[in-house]
Amino acid sequence: MDVENDTAYDNSDRENETDNSSSDDPHSDYEEEQFSSSDIVPFSVKKKVVDLSRAHPKWSLNTLKKHCSALKSDRQLRLWKSQVDEGQSSLRESFAAISDYTYNQFKMARAARRPVTNRNIRQWAIEAVETLANRKNFRFSASQSWVDDFKRKRRIRQRKVTRYLKSKNELDEAEISKRWTNFVSATRQAMSDYDPDFILNTDQTGCEYRFKVDRTLSERGEKCTEVFLGDFNKVTHSYTAQYCITASGKLLPKVFLCMQEAGGVFGPRVQIKVNDLVERYGNVYVTASKSGKLTKNHVELFSEHIIAPYVQENRFLLILDSWGGQTNEDLFDPYFADENGEPSCAIAVIPPLCTKYCQPCDVTFFRQVKQILKKMQNCEVLFKERRELTSREDSIKLHSIVHHQLSSPSFTNLIKYAWSTPGYTDDRIFFSTVNEVCFPEDVFRQKCCVGNCEKCAFIRCARCYKCVCFTCFYDAFHPESCT
Repeated sequence: MDVENDTAYDNSDRENETDNSSSDDPHSDYEEEQFSSSDIVPFSVKKKVVDLSRAHPKWSLNTLKKHCSALKSDRQLRLWKSQVDEGQSSLRESFAAISDYTYNQFKMARAARRPVTNRNIRQWAIEAVETLANRKNFRFSASQSWVDDFKRKRRIRQRKVTRYLKSKNELDEAEISKRWTNFVSATRQAMSDYDPDFILNTDQTGCEYRFKVDRTLSERGEKCTEVFLGDFNKVTHSYTAQYCITASGKLLPKVFLCMQEAGGVFGPRVQIKVNDLVERYGNVYVTASKSGKLTKNHVELFSEHIIAPYVQENRFLLILDSWGGQTNEDLFDPYFADENGEPSCAIAVIPPLCTKYCQPCDVTFFRQVKQILKKMQNCEVLFKERRELTSREDSIKLHSIVHHQLSSPSFTNLIKYAWSTPGYTDDRIFFSTVNEVCFPEDVFRQKCCVGNCEKCAFIRCARCYKCVCFTCFYDAFHPESCT
């Protein structure tokens, strides 16, 4: 660490001298400076004390100490005089100034959401030297040891980036907070005119055919931690799942899946297979696009096949994010009308950049969806059997299972909580998560309850509460026999 011994804080050689100050002295109203033993004494304060001592040469040390508690000895006063004459601060003060300048630059960079590295810190520290008064023989190289010590003292750690911002507008947190607060307040007032069963929120979530694994247990000190994920194409290619939840804690009867296909449509053979799966599972609707993402045409399909069968002729409120493909009310009017032929759908569009704060699906629900998907894809049975759940058919089956589990009454409160968190409702909701209901810690100690199967259980069904092994749950498709 580039630090030199600073003798400016030598507390030895204290002297007791008589106080020759008088109450009518023009400097007697000088503001007293209070410092603890660990404080850095600013150069400006040193200069004031030195000026006082020179203006009143007969003042004792005790009198000067009344004006600056950091002054401890005549030796220290002589050092301050030398520093003032040379126009220089102490080493300790100089290093403190460098640290403060560097930290201020760090805070400004992070406030602007800029990435910061050790190299940036060293560059800022070198820049800080230029802001100091000229000092003879001042040596400072911003070494790595100084950087490590700086980060330790300022509680700075290297952290994984959890979210990338796409727009500079996202930096104005006060304005964004005002927007989503106003939206929730206005929507909450509008919700009073609707039955909670017909207050809907829908959103899309991207799903990889094979979810990435960001962390794993491994040996301490391991220099290279590698994970085998099989066909990496499945990690980089994705499809879209769209769920719809209600303010009453329900999940609409079907989940909408848009798979990625080169031509944007399924081939004849694939279409037959997909149709068979859709008919068998009953709670999925499957379509395709070139990118696996939704377009306006898919929004119309979602309205026709997912929302319309549920709401029928009832008036309902639909809360959507600001994606341009779904904010036009004309897309919904042909599918939703009351008994008099009047439009029955009211749209509330979440302001841009506010989705993560007031989109119920994003706040809580999708995290639970992906918990089940990851648990299924990383099951120990698949590892032993050298299997992967990465095909189109597997993805459809997985979401059918996810929908079957999350539509259970066990998760009604969890869905309600997604509405109370942004402030749409005032309910104090106590709920259980997917890990608590389906994957409790003791589930592995249970035996499979299906037939004569004696394998270790993998999951506890959220509907029938039976502990079931992976083979009986996934391969035999437990939802068909669940009671």
